[in-house]
Amino acid sequence: MKKTDIKIDKRIESLLSLIANSNVIADIGCDHGFTCIAALLRKKAKKVIAADISNPSLNKARRTAKELELLDSFSFRCGDGLDVLEFGEADTIIISGIGGELMRDILLKGKNKLDISTRLILSPNNRESIVRQWLIANGFLIDNEVLVHENNKFYQIISALTGKPEDYSEI
Repeated sequence: MKKTDIKIDKRIESLLSLIANSNVIADIGCDHGFTCIAALLRKKAKKVIAADISNPSLNKARRTAKELELLDSFSFRCGDGLDVLEFGEADTIIISGIGGELMRDILLKGKNKLDISTRLILSPNNRESIVRQWLIANGFLIDNEVLVHENNKFYQIISALTGKPEDYSEI
């Protein structure tokens, strides 16, 4: 496999567009690892942590990283949510492709892993309002949002940092 063989869909492109230069990106629920790989190839991060609860998914990511000679920039971790991280280890955390309730639960359980400067890039498959409510209630400022339409589905991608939340209306 060549680096040019990696095809990145619109959703992953949009996730990447919200990453400022990062030292370490953690992709929680990385599946095939394409988000991590694209982040490295585009120099959005120096290192990546590919994490998944599924060892077979993690192995897919590991194989692809090996084929592309990117293993030196990867850390692979099998585990549940943010449990795989140390406090402040990643300055950008991506969670994408799961429901809003599960995403909120992962953030709630792993809040002690988040440093004051951690950027969260979140793309719930549903119940986005639950994620927004958690962010606001826990001292995060939603600094950007992107709406992506792909394969007859809309994806909302939320970027948030620790900060004084704005006064958001229900809308």
